[in-house]
Amino acid sequence: MEQFHSLVDYAKNLSLLYVEDDVALQQETKVILERIFNQVDTALDGQEALEMFKANYYDLVITDLEMPRLNGLEMSKAIKAMNKEIPIVVV
Repeated sequence: MEQFHSLVDYAKNLSLLYVEDDVALQQETKVILERIFNQVDTALDGQEALEMFKANYYDLVITDLEMPRLNGLEMSKAIKAMNKEIPIVVV
């Protein structure tokens, strides 16, 4: 349990980009993520997320796989081309 609290304390200093095309799921998950991370920005598809990533700094990206315009895998490849160090979690 102590490790969990340490992780939560660490995450409070991180900014997150959360990418999900299901609006209801995105909103519900964002509420939870905002209790953990310092900043949580959301995008509805990979193309929107890629533009946000170009304009802002994020410590972590969490993304859906299947989305319109640009799917999570294509978006992840484009983000990694810009920053190889950024952790990306695909769900």
